[in-house]
Amino acid sequence: MRLLTAFSCTATLLVAAGCGGGGDKPLTKAEYAKQADAICTDTKAKQRKLGTPNSAADIAKLADKTKPIIKDEIKRLRALAPPDSLKDTSTSAYDLLDRQIPLIDQLGAAAKANDTKKLQAIVTDATKLSGQATAKAKALGLKVCGQG
Repeated sequence: MRLLTAFSCTATLLVAAGCGGGGDKPLTKAEYAKQADAICTDTKAKQRKLGTPNSAADIAKLADKTKPIIKDEIKRLRALAPPDSLKDTSTSAYDLLDRQIPLIDQLGAAAKANDTKKLQAIVTDATKLSGQATAKAKALGLKVCGQG
């Protein structure tokens, strides 16, 4: 069950850490942080509603339900226009977010196959990615998104 708890925490961190920008007129740093953190707060609330997995079958269901939440978050965050000084960092954060999607798919497949060894490897990869994403969010000045 420690693996299931680790995945749940890792999935939450992955979702919470992702932030970046796109859009038209650049926001100020404060506006950007406020809007991105609001998106992350919303995403965290949606993920909490999914609950904590208690079995491989639960992990598979959680992966299926988490993927659209993360895709929506990415879309909403990309609609923000970061200040010029944050563009490179936000682009790096996007890359980290995009790398989550295949991990979610892999996690769901491994859970459906009840492949504990593969699940553990995916959680390890996701944990590393989560740490990197959290660092990027903090560098962007985000409080909610940058919580680890």
